[in-house]
Amino acid sequence: MATLALSHEVAFPIRHVYAVVADIERYPEFVPGFIAVRTEGYRDGKLVVLQRLGMKGVRQTVRTFASFDPPHRIHITTATWPFRILDQTWTFADPAPNRTQVMLSVTYEFANPVIGVLGEEIFSRIIEKSVDAFKKRLRTIPVPC
Repeated sequence: MATLALSHEVAFPIRHVYAVVADIERYPEFVPGFIAVRTEGYRDGKLVVLQRLGMKGVRQTVRTFASFDPPHRIHITTATWPFRILDQTWTFADPAPNRTQVMLSVTYEFANPVIGVLGEEIFSRIIEKSVDAFKKRLRTIPVPC
């Protein structure tokens, strides 16, 4: 099982940062690899999200389950192929006014060991590019009053 932990401080209020990350249906507009997103309602207190992902001609639909604790935490899980396990936790803290510490912790294991060997390095780069996309999105979306 692989893990990845990223932490960034951004110059935006916590509620704004949380809202951008929680707006899953807009991911295809700015997150690399997201083709389409459809929410399917709540099951057992978790939002069921169907995500169509793709890069370089490879396409995959993944069903995830997201729970929300505004404005401090978003937890996303799946066991949909190509993953045996994918567990992501976004955590948000406000160390100073109009500043947010964003932490992303990802634990994952691919369902197929061969894919795992090839995909582990690629997947960590995809996560890092996604975080960069969120930071860019924060700069383009007006902060609500």
